[in-house]
Amino acid sequence: MPDMGAGIQPPTQTTEDQYKLDEMKRKGSGLDQFQQKHHILGGIARVGDAALSALFPTVAAATPGTTLHHNALVNRQEGYLNQDLAQKEKEAQTAETQERVPFMQSQEQKNQAEADAKKEQKESWEPILSGDKTIAGFRNTTSGELAGPDSPNLTPEMKSILAAAKPVPSKPDTATQKKENFQHGIGILRGEG
Repeated sequence: MPDMGAGIQPPTQTTEDQYKLDEMKRKGSGLDQFQQKHHILGGIARVGDAALSALFPTVAAATPGTTLHHNALVNRQEGYLNQDLAQKEKEAQTAETQERVPFMQSQEQKNQAEADAKKEQKESWEPILSGDKTIAGFRNTTSGELAGPDSPNLTPEMKSILAAAKPVPSKPDTATQKKENFQHGIGILRGEG
């Protein structure tokens, strides 16, 4: 393990597992180390390692110093490292989710406040006039909703306004007026009126 200076935090499990894996790969198997120090005997041992691995792989994997045993140890160490990395990823995702929770809650509260504000807005209705200047219904100024004389949304006040509204008689055109006046005059002469 490398020397740690003052102020440096202790290594994490992931760091330790990575260091062990790097050391195992750098040093190699016991056979590799023996062959580096003893070239001739190491060569003979390498032939024996290859024969053992080919004929009895299970025995070779269980025998310390052999290439198969070394590979099994490296694979196991890589498994530990992968577990550490998966755990670290899971912790990072959990931390990210926990960081988002207050934001999501504040966004949800904001949305709820806006919805409540819209509900609390006092509805305002304005009359809709027909062509003869009578009230034909009402329009909600907030939502734009229309309410006619038979609408269930009419308040009692709006219903009374509709009931009290009378059409303004339209002024007849002069030809119609003259005709009515003429007929009235004839009726007087006949003694009808």
